Parts: sequence; C-alpha cells; structure tokens
Amino acid sequence: MKQLSFQEFKIYKHHVLEQVAEAFNKIGSLDIEYLNKVTNLEYEISDVTNLIYPKIKFYDTFETLQTLSKIDLHNKPNDLLEKYKLKALEVPTLYTYNRLGKRKITPYNEITNLQSYIEELPLINFQTDEIIILTDGEKKEYEFVDKKKNPKTYLLPINYENKNGTKLYENYRQLKTELKNIVDKIEPIDGQKLYDLIINHYKN
Repeated sequence: MKQLSFQEFKIYKHHVLEQVAEAFNKIGSLDIEYLNKVTNLEYEISDVTNLIYPKIKFYDTFETLQTLSKIDLHNKPNDLLEKYKLKALEVPTLYTYNRLGKRKITPYNEITNLQSYIEELPLINFQTDEIIILTDGEKKEYEFVDKKKNPKTYLLPINYENKNGTKLYENYRQLKTELKNIVDKIEPIDGQKLYDLIINHYKN
C-alpha cells in the first residue's frame, strides 16, 4: 500500500482532523471546518513499515485575521488581542479586473486619487462585503465611492492590522507551531486500522 484511494484518504483525513480538534481543545478553541479550508492535510506511507503518517501544510490564506477569529489559543504569544478586538463588518467594496487578475479595494486601502484610479480601469464591480478588522472601536472618516462610483465619505472603525504586522505574525506562527506539533504526535496507523476506520465510517 503506497497510495490511498480518494475515498480512503477522505476517511483518513476525517480521522486525523478529529484527533487534531480533540487535542487542540485542551489549549484553545478550533473551527475544524475552517482549518480544513486553510490547511492541506497530507499523508506519507513508510516504505519499511507501511504505516501511514499525517502531515500538515498551511496555505497563504492561513495568515489572515479570519484565522484568529476561528482558531484561538488560551495562551497567546503577545497582548495584541487584549488591546484590540477582531470585528466583522460590512464595507463597500470595489472589484477591479484586468489582464493581471482581480483586485479587491475597500475604504481601508486609502488609495490616493481613487476617482482617477478607477476611471482608468476597464471593469469594475461594486458590492458590499464582510471583512474582519483589528480595532479598538475608534472611528474615522474614509473617502471612497458609492455604487455609482461617485465620491462618498464613510465613517468606519479604524483598522490597525497593518500597524501590527509583527505581533500578528507571532500569533500566526504560534498557531502553526501548535497545530504542527499536534499532527506530528498523532499515532501512525497501519492497513488494518485504516480498514477498521472505513468499516466504521460506512456503519455510521
């Protein structure tokens, strides 16, 4: 056995994620469905023993404020989330399209001469999106546009994400370290154990 079938891997992955959630709940709280979206759970089969070992890799999307809202450690590496709170809010959003791809722009981008900037773009879509910011609740005015692309001022909570890059990185790094340690400690399984997991899966 050198490679799992799609269905075998699906069942094995569920088994591993359950163990990750159980272990992580001792040191924090975890949204397991979200973790599944921002990580790539892989496996390795030993050439010598045929035991199956789990491995975890992290997508770039792991290092976002949404992760800190979904995965929380009791003992954090710094006081960032004591000084500021994570807040989800609806903001006006422009999506621009060109040959290089799609770009998302909100009032928090604070683009100078935004009106001139968007006039040069061939395709623009305006909508309201939910984002997560790092804030202390203080508000300020942001210059942006309305759905007709006319200038408009919005009063929004200040986002301190960009000013706290180092402390945010420390939080992401700590989460990655804890999750990797948990996955590394999960006992490898053999073919018989995998078979038992499959049988149990279809029984339930």
